[in-house]
Amino acid sequence: MSDPRFVRVHDRHLSLWQSAVAEHVRAQLGGAPAALEVLAHPLTVAANEHVEAVMADGRAAALAPVAGDSDRTAAYLSQLALEIAMAQVDGDAERAAALEIELRKYSDDDPGFLSCVTTYRKYFAEYSGVFKYNDWTTAGGNNPEYGVIEWELPNDAVVGIIGDWGTGLDDAKALLMDLMVKRKPNALIHLGDIYYSATPKECEAHYAAIITEVFDATLGEGNRIPVFTMAGNHDYYSLGYGFYGMFTAINHGIPGAAQPASYFCLRSEDRGWQFLAMDTGYYDADPFDQVNPLYAGPWLHPTEVQWLQHKLNTFAGATVLLSHHQLFSAHAKINGMASPYRDLPYLNPYLREAFAPYLSSDIAAWLWGHEHNLALYRNGIFGLAKGRLIGCSAYEELLTSEPYKVNYPDVPYLDPSKYQLGAAEGYYNHGYAIVELANRARPTDPVSITYYQYPSWGAHVPAKRESEPIFTELLEHPAPPVPQIVSYGAPIHLLAQEGLYIGPLYASIEYYPTASVDSPATLTIEGGSGAIRHGDQVQIKTTEAAAGARDVLGAWSTPTLYYSTPGAAGQLWTIRKRDPSNPEVHYGDEVCFVNNAHAGQFLQPYWSVLWGAVYLTTRSGQPYYWSA
Repeated sequence: MSDPRFVRVHDRHLSLWQSAVAEHVRAQLGGAPAALEVLAHPLTVAANEHVEAVMADGRAAALAPVAGDSDRTAAYLSQLALEIAMAQVDGDAERAAALEIELRKYSDDDPGFLSCVTTYRKYFAEYSGVFKYNDWTTAGGNNPEYGVIEWELPNDAVVGIIGDWGTGLDDAKALLMDLMVKRKPNALIHLGDIYYSATPKECEAHYAAIITEVFDATLGEGNRIPVFTMAGNHDYYSLGYGFYGMFTAINHGIPGAAQPASYFCLRSEDRGWQFLAMDTGYYDADPFDQVNPLYAGPWLHPTEVQWLQHKLNTFAGATVLLSHHQLFSAHAKINGMASPYRDLPYLNPYLREAFAPYLSSDIAAWLWGHEHNLALYRNGIFGLAKGRLIGCSAYEELLTSEPYKVNYPDVPYLDPSKYQLGAAEGYYNHGYAIVELANRARPTDPVSITYYQYPSWGAHVPAKRESEPIFTELLEHPAPPVPQIVSYGAPIHLLAQEGLYIGPLYASIEYYPTASVDSPATLTIEGGSGAIRHGDQVQIKTTEAAAGARDVLGAWSTPTLYYSTPGAAGQLWTIRKRDPSNPEVHYGDEVCFVNNAHAGQFLQPYWSVLWGAVYLTTRSGQPYYWSA
């Protein structure tokens, strides 16, 4: 293979198999082989072809040997060896023996996969199938300051942000070298994923050892800056033990910089800004989730949500929120077709619901990785000031993978003609971000963030190896809205709990309101006078001229709601506040609308497969909330 490529798959069993193969290859090569040497080894090449074929085919038994095709036969042997390992882990000796007989038919062609079985079994036996997680209510003794980093950022700090960086490849090292030499950061934050499955040896070889090497070269031997990282899905593919051992030790020797959990809070000395990181990897570590149509998410531990909200509630400054997984995506599907959130395939509703109360008052930006790309999304969508994808720091993304392809136009990019990575030799460039806290007169004054791109390479090292800026912008502390009472007849926009507005009438089908990311219809609430209150029975009216006399929203026998003339059945709704302790409804309060003609059914959006858009309907079940 003239240009070996790092292959990443979203599956725990396959990723752990890749780790086992790579570990065996490193032992075969001896010493401390370069990552590219490991990647170019016939065992690794065959294993990568195997896992890619399985993921593309979507079935466990995706391969068969092909006469005269030694590469395909080697990939088939990789699959056989993995199935032997899994059978041995499951205690199915009969199946394991039968598979071994099949594999030995190709003993002359086997580059050594049978010996990788032992390594794979070792990881399963060592961790006993139990995932690692440090819960602040148990590991932290119920102390909400657990996970808050004692070391604080200088008031003029420079913070480097990298994502999906842990490949161990030469261009990953070169990117970090560029960042350290040219940007001189005070701290480094990684948005998660050490490949293939964050085994202890991978965490050392692909992450900790490279960081030490680069720090020694740029800061002087033995000198360091703090490094913080959150959990990605690959960091849990070996159940998290290698990852936990690495991040809890990496800042040893830097007073106060210890990171005890897979989530953390890092603050500036003047308490004007905080970087608040969560663990989205834990609930994306089950390989079945990737083919499970009922899966949506991932979500967070409930206790972690409490911890994160505590950090927002008790901090007067601005917050940069950090996660491995995306809040939303124009390209990637987040929720399964049969999941409760199939109507919103491009949005993680669990994450938005956890932080919805803080988007307009606390969160200046949300940075994430997971997709191997750099993407700047339009400001303000789903109520978020700035959503930015920075998952491009080391993984080789092919042009043919079309990472900028818009599969979900409801999630628009900021300006696709300007803010994208360049490419060369069939690969997109890598990238990173730099946040600068300097030049603030007051602690909560805006800070700048600059997005850089850096050349990527496989076996061919480009002549020019320098980063260049793509875009610089300011991150600002959102101004919290002043609570105001919502009155009958006042023009309002209704925002759903996932961040969609009740939008304009569908252009071709009269009287059917759509749901929209950024084109809200102006509505009024009718049925009384003065302040709207919890328990009131109301009508929802649109002010759109296209509605004419048919301007009152009702619920009928069809799934899709539509406007009709006043007085029809199904037009009365009862308002319920999430927190009815103060019965008056204020702008920003969360309320649900229960239809009087359909007991227990809540107003909410739904995806119409026939018309390819989001409309409104009523459904029973959990309350669904809106805010004005």
